[in-house]
Amino acid sequence: MWYYNSMSDSITINDEVNMITTKKQLNAQAWMIYQTYQAVIAGQSMETIEELENQFDAVAEKLGVPMEDLWLKLEQEHEGSFNE
Repeated sequence: MWYYNSMSDSITINDEVNMITTKKQLNAQAWMIYQTYQAVIAGQSMETIEELENQFDAVAEKLGVPMEDLWLKLEQEHEGSFNE
């Protein structure tokens, strides 16, 4: 197994894989929240916008990105899915 060693730090490939997996899971969670929000504003879901915003903000924080930037990225992906 590959290791990076520093004075007090060591990172393995498994650590990197776990970080990538977590990031993918958080992005999927953000996408689900975004889709639920779209359903709410279309009158197709009874979720509350405030709760969705809180959940989305928590995911963005875990990803280390501003909430607005993540939302814009998802809007662009959503719009792009209609143009394919």
